[in-house]
Amino acid sequence: MEDDRDFATYNAVGAFSDDRAARAAADDLRRAGYEGDRLSLAGDIAAERPSEPARRRRDAEIGRRARSGIPAAAVAGVVIGAAVAAALAGIVFDLGLLGILAFALVGAIAAGSIGFVVGGMSMLEDSRPSEASVVMIADAADEPEPVRRSLVGVHVDRREDLDRAVVILRGRGASGIDLFDREGNRVRA
Repeated sequence: MEDDRDFATYNAVGAFSDDRAARAAADDLRRAGYEGDRLSLAGDIAAERPSEPARRRRDAEIGRRARSGIPAAAVAGVVIGAAVAAALAGIVFDLGLLGILAFALVGAIAAGSIGFVVGGMSMLEDSRPSEASVVMIADAADEPEPVRRSLVGVHVDRREDLDRAVVILRGRGASGIDLFDREGNRVRA
């Protein structure tokens, strides 16, 4: 399969660990004339992640729903499963009291398990956008967690435009800047 994307002659990608610095760099680049397909964003800056307190509130809300909904769904499954199984045992199979109780127990266990799983999945559902586009990079062995990063890319056809963009990215505190040509080969700064 052939790749028919048209890359710019020069490409710079700056990595930022601070969302505010990445946004400021993107804003500076826009003001300097890098617009449209000449500017790309990835990671936290592109995901428009909610703040840490907002994410914690959201996670707590999902947890509360799950803690209350899962047991309720399991109990509903037990009751419905026992009733349906007992009815089948008594009406369809014409079993005695012991058979009805055995069927009810098996039905309660089976439907309770299904209610537990279905209830758990439905309580954890959240229709808000995923935050999966966050770029995670494990930089150092001594860091307890991977570092969250935002990437700001600039795509130009003239070397002087690339050099000007690199100055802006560095000025806003990019922790690293990689330069590439049209084929994806590294270019010297």
